[in-house]
Amino acid sequence: MRFLGVDSDQDRRRIQALRADPPGHARRGKRKEVFGAALEQWDELLAASAAVAPDAAPILLFYALSQGGRAACAARIAGQPWASTGHGLTVGQPTGGIENTTVRPEGGANTSFAMFCRAAGSESLTAPTTLGTLWAANPKLEPAPDLGQGSPRALELSPITSGGPTSRALIIGPVAEGLPADESAAAAELAKRLAPYPGAADGLIVSNAFPRTGANGRHQVEIGWRDTNGQPIDVAAVASGYGPPNSGTILRPALNSSRDVLRLLPLWWATLLVLSSIARYHPAEWSAALARDRSRAAIPIEDGLDIAREMLPWLLLGLLQSP
Repeated sequence: MRFLGVDSDQDRRRIQALRADPPGHARRGKRKEVFGAALEQWDELLAASAAVAPDAAPILLFYALSQGGRAACAARIAGQPWASTGHGLTVGQPTGGIENTTVRPEGGANTSFAMFCRAAGSESLTAPTTLGTLWAANPKLEPAPDLGQGSPRALELSPITSGGPTSRALIIGPVAEGLPADESAAAAELAKRLAPYPGAADGLIVSNAFPRTGANGRHQVEIGWRDTNGQPIDVAAVASGYGPPNSGTILRPALNSSRDVLRLLPLWWATLLVLSSIARYHPAEWSAALARDRSRAAIPIEDGLDIAREMLPWLLLGLLQSP
């Protein structure tokens, strides 16, 4: 178990248990049929992905999540249409290294990706982005020199709870290093550093109530946000959770010039589509990326595929069970 509270085997079983009494709009009729059939394929494809080498694993992982997405749409999208047509994203050539592979929206609001984003309560993509940008934006993936290292990373926050709405948090890591001692000056400097994170610089305040260095020696600073009337803003309104409730809080970086951001499940969906497309249609480039003797991205990719197998059941279960 790599992540606290995440047990992929148990989460897979709990997902299958939902088929007898589906949540949301999938309780009866065609939606229930699609819900059950899609989750059967999700589970089989996810299991199969663990039995093959990284050369083929992203293909199976992507189609597993794609089927999980169909089940989510059946359960969570009210009205018509709820069944999708087409991927909704198109993947370009892996020119100049796989991290530069471009993915762009295509096909409108009724495609698989757009509808999955709606089911997951996420924005969609309105402009192109790259694999490296998607990879860096995923807080569970480790960027490499040839895979996302130059792109903004998701920033984890530690909310400071006091029994009511949470309006303060600690931001920890290099972004908190070397800030001015004065609170106003620190807020101004930190706002510049948070420019890649939509909404994070607006109304930002800094407090010196906590030490600037934590007990573990890491740099930290207490932050919060206020609206135009000077009233505190709930941290959750600026920094979203990973997925299920109480699962951590992150600032999500913009993925493109349109300042699009994605929640974690759609982020995985887009990332796995790109990886699977490279593996299927550009096998020579994919093999080169996986060559341990030459590629600095090889081990991060292998780890990323393992992390996907572990995280996706937990995230999908959280989505299917959410109100």
